[in-house]
Amino acid sequence: MSRTLPSQAALDRAADLAVATMRDRCVLRVRSITQDAATGMPIEAWADGVETVCGFVMTTRREGEGSTQVLITVTSLRLPLALAEVDTLARVRLTHRRGVALATPETYDLTSAIRGTLQWNCDLQRVAHTREGDG
Repeated sequence: MSRTLPSQAALDRAADLAVATMRDRCVLRVRSITQDAATGMPIEAWADGVETVCGFVMTTRREGEGSTQVLITVTSLRLPLALAEVDTLARVRLTHRRGVALATPETYDLTSAIRGTLQWNCDLQRVAHTREGDG
């Protein structure tokens, strides 16, 4: 049986379709390290970077042992390949869900960022409230 790889045009169409199905919007936040003048300790700072379409997904499953059950929540994000560099030192602020602006944007750390064939696939972890208002 002969197998042929998809043409570049077919991959481009599939990547365009992947972006077209991203109905959410988010802002990638860039991390920088500054130094506290009084103590000399390093301080993380976050600046808004590029705003982009994204695909936000939160799923829940039950895991049990014996008579106990624990809910496990997995949060993931799809980003367009047009973003040249996505890494786990960045944060993402979710600003719109399905085209509707969130009253309170949600901020997440990227725990993994994998460049796929059609899109970036990222796993997320919610950021607790911080002094910078990243909550």
